[in-house]
Amino acid sequence: MTTRSSAVVETTVNENWRGAYDLLVTADGGLSRAAENTGGLIEQNFASLTGTGGVTAQQIEDIAAISAVEVAAPLAFIGQLSTPSYDVIVGASEPDGAKSTFFSQLRGFDVSINVDTHDGVTSIPLATHKAHVVTSPPATGSEDDLPLLTGVMDDGDVQGIGMADGSGTWTVDYVAPALPPLSAGLIAVDPHAEAQLLSSHQDLFATLGMFDSALSGGTEPAELAKILQREVGEEAVSVGTYFEAFNNLTSLDGDALPLLVSQGAYPQVTASLQATERLIGQNFLTNHYDAETRSVGEGWRQAMARAPQGERSETEYDFSESLTAFAAPQLHVSLPGASEASGGAMVSTTPNYDSSLVGRVEYDAAPQSAGDSPSGVNLALRAHPQGVANVGNAGGQEQTYRLKESSGISFSPAPVYAPLGVFNPHDLVQGVDEASYVPLGTYRSTGITVVGGEHDGSTLAPSFSGRGLALSTPGAITTMAAANQLQGFSGADVVRVRVAGVGNYSPQALEKIGDVAGTITALGLDVRVVAGSSLDQVAVYVPQYNQAGDLGWTVEEWTSLGAALKVEQAQNLATLTLLIVTLVGVALLASVVQGAGVAKRRDEAALLGSFGWTQPRIRRWFFTEDLPSLTIVAVAAAYAVNTAHIGAARTTIIAVVGTFVAVVCWALWSITRQSSTRTHVARPPKLPARTASGIGSRIARAHGASTVLMGASLVVLTLTGVAFLAVILNSRVSAGTSRIAVLVQDALVLPQTILALVGLGAGIFMFVNALKTALASGVGQYVMLVTSGWDRDMLARCVRGHIFTALTPGCLMAVVGGISASFIVSTTNPLPMVVTVLAMCGIALGVASLWAGNFASKISTVKADK
Repeated sequence: MTTRSSAVVETTVNENWRGAYDLLVTADGGLSRAAENTGGLIEQNFASLTGTGGVTAQQIEDIAAISAVEVAAPLAFIGQLSTPSYDVIVGASEPDGAKSTFFSQLRGFDVSINVDTHDGVTSIPLATHKAHVVTSPPATGSEDDLPLLTGVMDDGDVQGIGMADGSGTWTVDYVAPALPPLSAGLIAVDPHAEAQLLSSHQDLFATLGMFDSALSGGTEPAELAKILQREVGEEAVSVGTYFEAFNNLTSLDGDALPLLVSQGAYPQVTASLQATERLIGQNFLTNHYDAETRSVGEGWRQAMARAPQGERSETEYDFSESLTAFAAPQLHVSLPGASEASGGAMVSTTPNYDSSLVGRVEYDAAPQSAGDSPSGVNLALRAHPQGVANVGNAGGQEQTYRLKESSGISFSPAPVYAPLGVFNPHDLVQGVDEASYVPLGTYRSTGITVVGGEHDGSTLAPSFSGRGLALSTPGAITTMAAANQLQGFSGADVVRVRVAGVGNYSPQALEKIGDVAGTITALGLDVRVVAGSSLDQVAVYVPQYNQAGDLGWTVEEWTSLGAALKVEQAQNLATLTLLIVTLVGVALLASVVQGAGVAKRRDEAALLGSFGWTQPRIRRWFFTEDLPSLTIVAVAAAYAVNTAHIGAARTTIIAVVGTFVAVVCWALWSITRQSSTRTHVARPPKLPARTASGIGSRIARAHGASTVLMGASLVVLTLTGVAFLAVILNSRVSAGTSRIAVLVQDALVLPQTILALVGLGAGIFMFVNALKTALASGVGQYVMLVTSGWDRDMLARCVRGHIFTALTPGCLMAVVGGISASFIVSTTNPLPMVVTVLAMCGIALGVASLWAGNFASKISTVKADK
């Protein structure tokens, strides 16, 4: 079973010890600063490494030139791309306007629009407005006449637009403010190296690589524009922006910045449209609208309020997936009854660049006032609030926790943006649920779960400002070659290195990775071994989250370096300790049995001597009986010594086996030792026993050997149980709470449980045998008591007195020793082990009581003539 446990650890670690890369490299001191306040754990998405820079292009080339390096994939945080503020376009579009129901008559609406973002816990208002509008078909019906939309909002007149194209489509709409500018990160990678790390997405990064090669090879601008046309079409950006990019590339005179555009970088944005139709008369426009000035009169609002109400509708919109850095800054909602929303005017969008970066969170130790941290976490921290940020124009606010930093990179003059394709960051994450997963950096938004309180189980979403706890994924990806052209660019923030020729988890594999790490360190860089790492749970207390106060505890996953090695060492040590505990328990019980059997064997030896047997022959006879137990203990000890890689463990094993062998030798010598000529005369007790249980106690004291055996078996049984529980609990603490630790622990539940049951089974077996031996030692007295007229109840009290007297010393020693051991060996809460000690002693007393009652029932049926 020990071999099975070790094999489980080795197999599980082999299958889960290695992620997409083996080494994480930064400029000198970058990783040390990142992990100094976080217990050595690295925050997901490398947020603590943003803006460090410092790994030069020459150093990246030097790393890639190392013969044992398979992939060297740099990553740089460039800055932020921000869109203009967004508008919401409210209107209607009918493919055949002249025949549509919507434009069949004059229609009035009370319109209310609310635009919100949701952070996973609460909704935050971004914009809200109300309007009273009227739509009308063309007044004359001529081809040049247009449908009409006009009205008033809370802050002024509605500036409606009506359109009619040559195909018969009629459209009306008006515009209201919806969102403030949105920002998303811009990062740079080496597309060829990134494609090797993300092997299932090679085509995506191949597009960037092709554009890079064409640009560096002096390809004519017109050919660059064809790459844009061939690879992206119009899916990545708005129609207007696409044509603008195509034209700018065709006449390129400067730098071009190839980009992959994210479809999931911005926070969740939803809108709710509530509209109540007003049943206005056909003369409404005549009375309240001036066609020449295209304005409404002062009584418009009052007239709309007096009109009877018609049908009320409410429509929900989710715009999250339509927000990208190059999308048209427009949200579209339709009026009730319309076939579709108005498409609005075709616009081009060139995002603004900002060198600011969203950086790390400042943490310190969680205060006592925060309460107990969630169970099963490796580290508990408290996040420092950085101040409230106002979002939108509807009074929305959110707390910020991340520092605002700067990359120092500037665009002067601004490059031509060349959006080559789109990507969904969630699709780029490979093996996210595997124990070996380590973040590639920025592709995965951090999953932060609220623990406890009214929001228990909620997952925090990236904040609208981008500076909340949950990080957003990047809005766009460019290339390192393009980034090297930018002013102020200081090199990559991190380099992810994969070592060639590394297979299963082994000392040789770790040594090879360590050799490469040493070579890179010699280049003046900071290196951490990521191979064998795994995500580990961290608890973060979140204060001052919103106006309601503290959010409370949250749990997220960070990278625990060296998790596989920690798990392997902790669990193999646990298995070895379990084996030693079992061996010690069995050897100790066997030694007690040897000692307790000396008197009986001495009588047998005297009988054999009377037949003429010599002492050597008698010793050989009894040695043959002891040979199986000696063989079993010796084989188990040899295996344990061979398995143990710790000197103290080997010494303990040898000492235990040596003690057992010495006891066997002493027993063999004592068996043939001549008995003393002095006769021991037992002194009678001063007072006679007056109760049945008292007589039973006298019988127990008359047979000391069985009492010693029973007490020793109970002590060993209890201490073995405490030791097993302590070893398993402590090993789990030592192994940590990382994904790979949980995986290995789950796989070891069965073999470690079986190994524990083997040790406990040996103790139970010896306890039962001691119980039987104790009862058998007094069977003569019990039969005599039955023949003298005792009934079953009196005999049962006598037998229980016998057993409880024999058990009392063992129980006391077991309780004292077990509780003491619980506090000594426990690295966590000793309460489970204390409960185990008391429970085992209670169970032993209960079993002994039941056994004594059953034994008394059998004896009481013995006839006097027997």
